[in-house]
Amino acid sequence: MSRTKETQSEKKTLQAVLTLSGLGEKESKLYTILLQEGIIPASVLITKSGLKKGNTYAVLHQLQEKNLVRTFTKDKKQYFQPEPPQNVLEMLQKRSEETKLATQYFEHILPDLSSQYKKSISKPVVRYFEGDEGIVKVFEDIYNVHNEYVTGCLDIEESNISFPNYVVKKLIPSRIKNGLHVSAILGDSPQSRELAKKDNEQLRDTVLVDKKRYPFPAEIDVYNDKIAMMSFKKGDFVAVILENEAMATSLMSLFRLIHDLLGKKKED
Repeated sequence: MSRTKETQSEKKTLQAVLTLSGLGEKESKLYTILLQEGIIPASVLITKSGLKKGNTYAVLHQLQEKNLVRTFTKDKKQYFQPEPPQNVLEMLQKRSEETKLATQYFEHILPDLSSQYKKSISKPVVRYFEGDEGIVKVFEDIYNVHNEYVTGCLDIEESNISFPNYVVKKLIPSRIKNGLHVSAILGDSPQSRELAKKDNEQLRDTVLVDKKRYPFPAEIDVYNDKIAMMSFKKGDFVAVILENEAMATSLMSLFRLIHDLLGKKKED
């Protein structure tokens, strides 16, 4: 990368950070110019920024209020000088603290908002996903740290066709870290049997079924008030997440019933 391109990249990065601190696009542009040029008159700022005169002065006034620009007069001419970049860091830190407090508050009221949302939506909410990015988003939703329990059915070998060892190497460790328990109905296979042997350490309760008689070409997971359905056809991953409390509760009850019956049969 040439030095010119590198400088342009650094400039874009700086402006992106300035935007995150709470500055508008025009404020970021003027402050960046001031940092590069130092003390300059408004006429130079107008030329270099491409902004109109009235607009430039208005933006400079905003920067003064944010303690990022100071002005002084010399020989009857007004000059502008940037305040130290440390002030931007303080803005970012303050914004981070405010965001943290807002996040904590929103997490506190989220259950009530979710309940209100469900009541206001008369029809089930359906989201559609596809491709490699889609599967990541679906599994992030299923194995969200706030979820407490997941039940469903799948064929490990079927999923490994498109995503080799994704379940074993990526999803299971993440789920265990979050303390998320699952009840799984798996198509019987050597890999599934090896997985079932680790049920206790992997927070899982597994039952196996004859995959020839009861094939699972698609995975189904039920959690909270959602149902996730995924097809692992190689090169053509598709999935839907259906959000409806009544439907999710009924399907979860059905999975639990099957799991309980198969578990009892295995004990007998």
